[in-house]
Order: sequence, then C-alpha cells, then structure tokens
Amino acid sequence: MPEHRKKILTALSLSAWLFSWGCASKNQEWVVLSNGLPEKISPELASRSVVYYILRQTHEPLFRLDDGENYSSRLLKKWARNISDGSFEFCPDTALKFNEETPFSSELFEKYISNIARKYDASAKITDNRGCFKVAFAGPRNSFLEFLTQYENAPSVRVSEAFEQGLGPFRISRLGGGEAVLARRTPVSSGYNKIILYEYGLWKKSGGSDRLVSDFNRIPPQDVPAWVSEKYSSFNNVTLKSGNLIINHPDKRIRELIYNCVDVRRFRQAFLPSKKDFYSIKNVFPMGVPGAEPGLAEQTCGQPVKAALSGSRFTFANWRDDNLKQLSEFAADFYKNTGVKMEIINSTPRELMKNLHKAPRPFNAIVMYLDAIRSEQAAFFEVFLKSDGYLDFPLPKVAEILKKLDVEREVQRREAVGAEIAAALRKEAVVLPLYQEERVFYYPKDIRNLNVGVGFIEYPEVADFRW
Repeated sequence: MPEHRKKILTALSLSAWLFSWGCASKNQEWVVLSNGLPEKISPELASRSVVYYILRQTHEPLFRLDDGENYSSRLLKKWARNISDGSFEFCPDTALKFNEETPFSSELFEKYISNIARKYDASAKITDNRGCFKVAFAGPRNSFLEFLTQYENAPSVRVSEAFEQGLGPFRISRLGGGEAVLARRTPVSSGYNKIILYEYGLWKKSGGSDRLVSDFNRIPPQDVPAWVSEKYSSFNNVTLKSGNLIINHPDKRIRELIYNCVDVRRFRQAFLPSKKDFYSIKNVFPMGVPGAEPGLAEQTCGQPVKAALSGSRFTFANWRDDNLKQLSEFAADFYKNTGVKMEIINSTPRELMKNLHKAPRPFNAIVMYLDAIRSEQAAFFEVFLKSDGYLDFPLPKVAEILKKLDVEREVQRREAVGAEIAAALRKEAVVLPLYQEERVFYYPKDIRNLNVGVGFIEYPEVADFRW
C-alpha cells in the first residue's frame, strides 16, 4: 500500500476514534436526588410522587392524551370506539416485551384489559375477536380512555418482590440500598441510557459530587446548591403539591387541639427556617385542584379545650437537620400556650421511610407533602384511608363518603364528593394545611429539546431528552 494512502487511512481511523470517544465521553447517566426512595415500584403505588417519577420512565399506559384532547397509543396496533353504545376494541402490539421472558402476548393482554375494565366498571364484558379485544359496558362510558391514560392502570408484570416491569423505554435493574437504577432497553448515542436515583441523605453522607447531578427537583428548593441557578435552565412553577401537618394521634380531642392551636405561620417558618415565602391554602387541596381555597385554615384554640387536655403529649417526627433550634422554641411556646407537650423526634427521611407506611407509625404528627399527578382531588385524601397511608386508625365516616366516589364518573359530581371528603378530613382533624409549594425547576442547559408542557416540569420523560 502506498505510504500516502496509509497516512490517510491512519488519519481517518484516528478521527473516527476521537469522534466515538467524544460521544462516549458525554455523560449518559441522568442522576436524580430524592428526599426518599420507595421500597417497591408498582403502578398501584403511582400516587406516590417518586414512584410516579420512576413509572414515567419504566411504564407506558395503554393510552396517552396528546394536547389534552387527542388519544394515541404506543401499545396498540389499532383501536376503535363506539361512543353511543360504550364499546371499545383494542388490538395489542404483541411484538412488545416486558422482558426477554415475558412478551406482551394476547393472553396477557386479555387478562390485563379484563381486570382494568372491571376495575373501572363491573358491567364490563370482554370478548376476543382474533387477537383483538372488545370491551362492552352497560352504556356509554366517555371517561374510559382517560382512565386508561393513568399510570396506575399501566400494563405491568411482577419480576420480584420489590418491583414490576412495564413497557416503557427503561427497565428497572436495581432497587434498594438508597438507590434505584433504570437502564434503557435500546441505547441511544445522544441521550441518557441510564437513570440513577439516589436518596438525598445518603448522597450527602457519602460525599457525592453535586456536579454529577442532573435533576435537583426532587429535593426541597432550599437544598438546591446556589451554583445550579447559573448553570441550568430554570422554570418557575406553582406545583400541585401541598405541605401539611399530618396528625396521627388516636385521641380526637388532641388532634383537634393540634389542628386548632398550631400557629400555621410560625410553625411552617420553624420547620423550614430558610424558606422566605409561603403561599397559604385553607384545605388540603392546592390551587389548581377543584375545591382549593387560598388563605389560612380556620382555627379556634379555645381555653376550655386546652385546660381539659393539659398534661397530655404528642410526638412530632422531624426529618430535617437545619431546624432543631427553631422547632425546640416552637415546642416550648406551644407547651406554655396549651399545657400539651410536643416531643420532637429527630430522624432522617430514610429512617422514617422504613415505618412510614405501616402501623404503628413512630409519630403523632409529621410534615408531609401531598401531591397529584393530575389535577384531581383523590390523590389528596386517599393516603388517609389506605392501610399503607399515614394514619394508624380508620376513618369510617370518610370512607363511607369515598364509596360515592368509587361509583361516580361524572366530573362535577366527583368534585362535589371530593369537597365533602375534604370537609370530613377537617372535621376529623387529621391534616392541617400549611402551604402550597411554589418553586423554580432546573434542567441541564445542554438538553436541546426541552419542551415545558403539562406534567413535564416535575415528571420529565428522560427517554425523550436529546443533546
């Protein structure tokens, strides 16, 4: 081979190597910090925000609602509906796989759609038409497709006690030990091929570098490093999230005293001393959810009540480490004012997560955030009725009202029932609204297809990002 040709080939090889090295050197890991991580990943837990964040990457609902009005599906080869008689036909794409052992088969789809349709309405009848499946209800069911867009109803198969796999672009490869690792099924050259979620408290203790983090939006705004505002793109947003004092005391009289005698303004400032502004809300619903009201909750801290309960006590679980002085001062003043002692138990989010969703819980009161993945009410009260919610005792009167919601599909009537439940929670004194979260969200500037739309800011679909 002529010498000049060898030099050309060598130069081309070197250029190709440098090009491939440059692509590979781009960090393809999307690193997320989260206040806490779940022990289980399943669509049935989609109402928990960090679980929903993961499901957005690993699962795919049967339908998507594009632009708020047009339905599309990535899981069906074709579909049809008859609005007049309440029937639907779905033809699954059986080439899809949950994993190598489990295809999205006709048999699996039939079982899935049967369960989901009857969960929506017990009148559902399912018939097989050569690999396509007809779902027929007793009458028109206009909200069924919207029901199928919810991640709670996404197709899923259990692969371990800890998690289920879906049909999304990422699969769960590891969960536990303070981290969750998601791997892309089909790697790309100009996007993220791995998502790693770290528990924030363990990350800090391990001395992890903030410069490796892509998403700081799962930790409190005041904990985001100052340099992020200069290096990342920012978006202001009022979230569908309310900060609340959850009251888990079995004695309703003490719950009522806590609800009425905890000064909202002073307590929230003591709990979050570095936060400057708070947007006040009257009930558990943040603004943007039907039934929400601005302003402070109505409270009555009467002397007869305080005298009757003097000498009582309750435990408050504090999961922050920057507010010990302020909370101690608040507790001392609360005791002077009411005669009821507020015992502060300091713990990490990780320690609390171990017992947060099972009785008996190690607290009578705790600050927790309730949020919604949709602008609807149910996400803000179901945690008070589930055994894996936040309370050690049942609320039969509230549960009775909830039965109306289970069978009601008309939007306005559902909203009215939701408002009734919010009033019942107030009467039971199990949740004192503190504020609605407003925050700035940050994303790396090198993402060239950022599209800030409904549901994006808090719960991005990382598979779509490109640089």
